[in-house]
Amino acid sequence: MDASCNAKPAVVAVVGPTATGKTALGVALAQQFSGEVISADSMQIYKGLDVGTAKVTPQETCGIPHHGVDILTPEKTFSVADFTALAGEYIQDITARYGNAELELCSALPIPNQ
Repeated sequence: MDASCNAKPAVVAVVGPTATGKTALGVALAQQFSGEVISADSMQIYKGLDVGTAKVTPQETCGIPHHGVDILTPEKTFSVADFTALAGEYIQDITARYGNAELELCSALPIPNQ
């Protein structure tokens, strides 16, 4: 059997605290490897919480799609299980188009094992 049948998609994780350059590195990696960014920040998923989260700006994305940012209103709950399911969907979608995905992490949310 061909080993590529069981191959998992390449996922690069950029991990670190707020304001350490993860966004710039994530964008550079996505540009280099034809990928997209999936944010795993537990607060950046919420619309309107821009100031305290160092949320990525349109200029900082350099045109690279960033998934998982501004997807819910603050009154909505979002669990680790919700994130895991959503990130799995993002990874499948991105890898179907590019063959790899990138997670930009700055929270305690787990990395889904795809």
